[in-house]
Order: sequence, then structure tokens, then C-alpha cells
Amino acid sequence: MPKQGAYAICQLFKYIVNSALFIQKHFIMKTNFILASLLLAFMLPSCKDPVKQDGGETTPPSGNEKNYKIPVADVRTMVDKYRVERQEIINSNPDLQKLYGAGFEDTRCIWVSVDELRAFLKQVDTQVKEKDLKVKFDGLRMYLTVYPQKQDSTETDYLKSIKAEYRNHTSLLFVPTYYDSLNKISVDFDPSFAEDGKPRQLSSLRSKDSVSAYQSARMMNHGTLCPPMCPTDANGSSGAIYLKQ
Repeated sequence: MPKQGAYAICQLFKYIVNSALFIQKHFIMKTNFILASLLLAFMLPSCKDPVKQDGGETTPPSGNEKNYKIPVADVRTMVDKYRVERQEIINSNPDLQKLYGAGFEDTRCIWVSVDELRAFLKQVDTQVKEKDLKVKFDGLRMYLTVYPQKQDSTETDYLKSIKAEYRNHTSLLFVPTYYDSLNKISVDFDPSFAEDGKPRQLSSLRSKDSVSAYQSARMMNHGTLCPPMCPTDANGSSGAIYLKQ
């Protein structure tokens, strides 16, 4: 039985016992009153509201804590493995060094503002509700991308906004997804593109020959890349502590 159901039954039982106590206290012999009082005292601890603590504060259900904790040694192992088997291979590639410039170092970590991430999630969630989309905004898909080299004047305004030092570096793209209950899969979408309460397929936006390919889709980018812009304090110590070898 769910905890809330058991709690409701327990409260009903308390009411019955309290009523019986009143009757017993005034109309029945003292021995029965004592027995009923003992019964109520025994039962009270089990009638605690399952969603409240002793102080009376309502608390939301806790998440699965193990999903948010990773042994530090394992973090170091994974970070180092990326450095050796990904970043250093890219950095030592003579063709890429020639293309990107001598001393090029690819990205190892990306910082994203919590405020910007919350604002982005709120934007998507708000538009889903405003357009009355019959889907569940269920998550974000993160695409590994590479900023292109500086092009000519035909670049879009978005590409022109990319910092020169970020060119050719690995970056992340956050794309909202909705849950397709029929096919049991999370699907990329933009609530701006919707018809009859359902998101439109974004496949048409991927075609370079399509006019719609130059429309802007709602997704998040522009984190702080390290390299080239690694955070350091006044003493030159890095804020990205897991990059230390």
C-alpha cells in the first residue's frame, strides 16, 4: 500500500480511537479508559506524515543520490584517458597542426553558466506550454561539435560571433528533446517549430539546400572552452582541478 494511503487510514483510526476515548472517559469504567490510552500511545508513532519530518517541514522526494556521485579516482582516470587517447592525438596530428597552427591544443573541458542553463530550460518549457504541445520536454542531448575556421563575409551572424581563439576547438551543443511515447525514444525538437500541438520534424532544417536551414533553432551553445581559455586565480592556479596531472 502507498505510504500516503496508509497514513490516511492511520489518521482515520486515530479519530475513531479518540472518539472512543471520550466515551470511555465519561461513561465507561476507568480500566477501559487506561487500556484505550495505551493503545493510542502505541499507535501514534506510526501515524507520522511520510512527506514531513519531525519539524513539520514538507520535503520533496529525494533523488537517487548514487547517480550524482562518482569516486574521485574514477573521475581522474576518465579525464586522463580523454587527454591521452583523444586530446593528445588531435594535438599531435601534423596535418591538424599545419591547418590550425603550431601549438594548437584542443578543448579538454567546458564551463557552462548555471543561470544561462536555467534560463534556457525555462525558455523551452515555457514555449512548450504556450504552444500547448502534447509532448513531454524530457531532457537535453549534448552534441560534440567543432567551431569552423574563420570564413569570408558569407558567414552567418552566429558564426561571426564565435571568438577567434575558439575556432577549430571542440565545443558542446545542447539540444532539447521530447519523449516520443509511441516509439519510446527521446527526439530532438524546437518548440518554435510545431503544428497541431506536435513538434515538427527538424530533419528539413539539416539540409543545406533548404531555405529553412538558415532559420535559427532553439539550442544552447557558447560555454567557456579550456583550452584555450582556462580559468586561473591570481596565483595562476587553475579552477579546473581535474585537469591537473
